[in-house]
Amino acid sequence: MANPDFPAKQIGLRANDRQRGNHMKISPGPKTWYYDEGPTIRKHFKKLIAQIESILDVELERYADFIRNKSEYPFPILFELQNNKIAKNHRPTSILNQINSEVIAVQDIGVLVVGASKSSLETLIELIYDVIEVVPNNRREWLFYRDEREAVTKSKEKWYEVIHQLTCINNIKLYNNELVVENLNEDEMINIKEDKEFKVRFFNYGDSEINQIVLTAFLKQLKDYGINRSKIRKMDFVNSVEVYAIPYLSDEIIQIASHFPGVESVSSFVYFESGSQEALVEDEIIDIINSLPGNEYPKVAIVDSGVSSDNHHLKPWVEDVDNYVIETNQNNYHGDFVAGIINYGHILNENLTNVVDSGVKILDVIVLPDPEKEKVREDDLLSSLEQALEEYSDTYKVWNLSLSSKRQCTGFVSEFTASIDELQKRYNVIFVVAAGNTTNSRINRITLPADSVRSVTVGSIALNSSIGDVVEENMIVPYSRVGPGIGLSIKPDVVHFSGNPSNHPIYSLDSNGKRIGDFGTSFSTPLVSAIIAEYFSLYPQNMYPLMAKTLLIHGAKNPVGKDRIKEISAHYEYGYGLPRRISDILNGDEHEITLLFEGEIDSSRGTSWIKIEEFPFPESFFDEENQKIKGNILVTLGYETPLNARYGSEYCRCNLDVRIRTKISDSYKKITEGSKTDDASFDAKWERDRITSESKWSNIKQVEFKSPVGRQGTDDMILEVLPTWRNLDEKERVPFVIALTIKDPKRELPVYNEVAQKLNESFATTDLRLKNAPVKISVR
Repeated sequence: MANPDFPAKQIGLRANDRQRGNHMKISPGPKTWYYDEGPTIRKHFKKLIAQIESILDVELERYADFIRNKSEYPFPILFELQNNKIAKNHRPTSILNQINSEVIAVQDIGVLVVGASKSSLETLIELIYDVIEVVPNNRREWLFYRDEREAVTKSKEKWYEVIHQLTCINNIKLYNNELVVENLNEDEMINIKEDKEFKVRFFNYGDSEINQIVLTAFLKQLKDYGINRSKIRKMDFVNSVEVYAIPYLSDEIIQIASHFPGVESVSSFVYFESGSQEALVEDEIIDIINSLPGNEYPKVAIVDSGVSSDNHHLKPWVEDVDNYVIETNQNNYHGDFVAGIINYGHILNENLTNVVDSGVKILDVIVLPDPEKEKVREDDLLSSLEQALEEYSDTYKVWNLSLSSKRQCTGFVSEFTASIDELQKRYNVIFVVAAGNTTNSRINRITLPADSVRSVTVGSIALNSSIGDVVEENMIVPYSRVGPGIGLSIKPDVVHFSGNPSNHPIYSLDSNGKRIGDFGTSFSTPLVSAIIAEYFSLYPQNMYPLMAKTLLIHGAKNPVGKDRIKEISAHYEYGYGLPRRISDILNGDEHEITLLFEGEIDSSRGTSWIKIEEFPFPESFFDEENQKIKGNILVTLGYETPLNARYGSEYCRCNLDVRIRTKISDSYKKITEGSKTDDASFDAKWERDRITSESKWSNIKQVEFKSPVGRQGTDDMILEVLPTWRNLDEKERVPFVIALTIKDPKRELPVYNEVAQKLNESFATTDLRLKNAPVKISVR
């Protein structure tokens, strides 16, 4: 049980915890080729040559003369890697350097988009022909043993690596029209025709001069239609993506844009609206709850359809209003429901637990109009959000976005999501986003902006159930959209309660104070926003978005079982589970203690990685006679990964791993494990398995040591934080937070005191006692 007499402890990193240099002490052996036998390799290389020749001789001939006759025009070319060769060390880096080309985007895991000119492709053909001449009969002919380790013959090292990289390429193709219009469906075309303009996203070649060459050629194609540079608008999303609004004159303009070499995607602008409005109104009127003067309450900015100006039940809680919708175009039903469930949800829903029941102050940001009259477009929404953040971000750190779009998330990041992430970093706030609702179990992936990396995305579980319902209480409801997010990352992050179709809605109140019921992820999301806002309100030191998200996920519990969620397929439904209030996370008991570490990876200032020795492992967990360790340690790492929308599915540019190792004999062995892939539908091999089971490239990691009866090990342990970069020249400062809970599953041993004693011997610590104990509000 959470007891304030057993507070969590903040642990200060010591100078010797910060390590310089590379944590990899052993140089890797020779890389394996995808094919080992000479005849198979030569056959594969001839296939690649045929594919490149087809691009040069057939596919490029379809373009206008002024494009195809320009030998240095940068055509987007797909390099599809072999399924188990998608890791960074298998990429054709040295080959691209030799042909003066580079990766300009990553559309999907293992699918690179390379900017390559005709002369570059011709050089690549020549290179492959040269390689064919030197391919050995078997890879092992070029290997020998040195100091009991395999090595490559010195004279063959260059060719060995070229062959390795070429065998790891499965196919080489031209980036085609089908990929450009992948999201352009019937609804999108309706939006385009109504808007009289559409979005064109160009590849960012990483060179402003090349980007201008491509844009100039594009406009030359549209010259005959009266579209010139003055008729297009560069959109203000993020700097790393090149997006323009192009006038829609006819379907022919769409065709020209979608077939132009250098265009990454053609799409309509995304529209957002409030979710379900199927109210079940009851006659019961709830008494008004007033806030108490002088009391400090958690604060949430609700970005929605607005709280009704005559809603007397919510007036005491609405502290500020920022309106972007004219009153005649407003319908406040959804905003009333969202704001109402934050402050009255625990009263209106008898079984609602794990919620803030002590009152929350609200900033009412009105951006969503009545969907029967209009919808809000993505660029307008971003503009309104930025204005609101400019004025209120210092006061309100948690922003609730219970809004939805029809645009499903794909494997790579959208310009809107990238903008949402950039706003959070710039204004030092956290967005809490609804996962979205679906009526189709086959088309149920999360919708924009639920794939936001820096946001907390919330799905829904059933609050109540009865015989005949589709799902039982605590289970994921059928309408709650599921993950994965960008690059197979875990989304949603957490879940909370909402209605269980069709007999068990979740209840809030309308503008008249009547009890109303509804269903949707819109209504589980504000419950999580309030929990996070309470973190900011009660945490005794500086709370900030990264710390809040790390604590939220660390404290989340599996709503349908006792163990933490471990299967990737379950993560894509439930995230990390049902979050808890800050008192339940930071307060332990005799058998449990939580520790918090804050630090940063910054090689420019001498911290290339982290190695914490003297790990405070409880004495009673170690059986010295039998050299066994037992107990439970849960570790959650959150970090501020650098982001770059240019690279699509490789949006996250840094990976941090966390692990605990125990000394066995003369070496240290890892004892912590992440989640596992349990679904045969996932291609969970090699690098894909790391991306899923270890959440590689995800900015949240969770690993666990759990052994109730004991396993081999000693109390000599180290905790490590290890970085990996997509590109070494992208290195920058990466702040991180580690939340770590040590407990006795049997609740018998004096864990708290033993850990505290060990900490006092080696670390500077601070007790994290909450500012005050929240007082539950209720009707009289």
